[in-house]
Amino acid sequence: MSTALNSIPSANTSVGLTSFAYRQRISITVMCVLAGLCGTLMTPPDVIEGTPLDHLCDSLGWGTLLLAVTIRLWSSAHISGRKSTTLVMTGPYALCRNPQYVGTLLIAISQMLILRSWPFALASVLPIVLYIVGVVPAEERLLSHRFGSEYLDYCRTVPRWSPRWNVVNLRWSQPQSWPAFRDECSRCVWWLLLPLASEFVSAVREMISVMR
Repeated sequence: MSTALNSIPSANTSVGLTSFAYRQRISITVMCVLAGLCGTLMTPPDVIEGTPLDHLCDSLGWGTLLLAVTIRLWSSAHISGRKSTTLVMTGPYALCRNPQYVGTLLIAISQMLILRSWPFALASVLPIVLYIVGVVPAEERLLSHRFGSEYLDYCRTVPRWSPRWNVVNLRWSQPQSWPAFRDECSRCVWWLLLPLASEFVSAVREMISVMR
């Protein structure tokens, strides 16, 4: 499994950004999230509110979210404005090839911890698998076509997901494009509002459970 997740992309670009997984990634993710939230509202809480386990899940959820936002901002500082023109191999991209997606995955995990709902966790599986086996490989096929042997050499030394810690080039980079970096900062504000939305959903679920 580890070998497959960190494999070198194929040079075949015929199923690159035109692949079903890439084209439908947003709509599938939105549908799964909405289905998970509806399932959350229809099921009782998996963890009793106010218990030590409840507080632990909240703390882990917020901590994971802050880590995810930090990773995404760090990644954006290195790649903003250069994503389509330059092969970025510094900062978090020296650790793994897809740090922004790692940040997004951590955001999903943070919401699972805060919502503490098996329907939401189950609904999150499909988009996570979709990105791992479909979206990311499609993007990497495009990059291998665009940057050729330079990108393939990069893939041989830097894993797709699991971080390679024996690196020294981890410094913060001044954003190459401040407008692109500001856009990522704006998105991160919305990411930070997600736990508040999750708490609202949990409160509504609690009310529905009591009414029953």
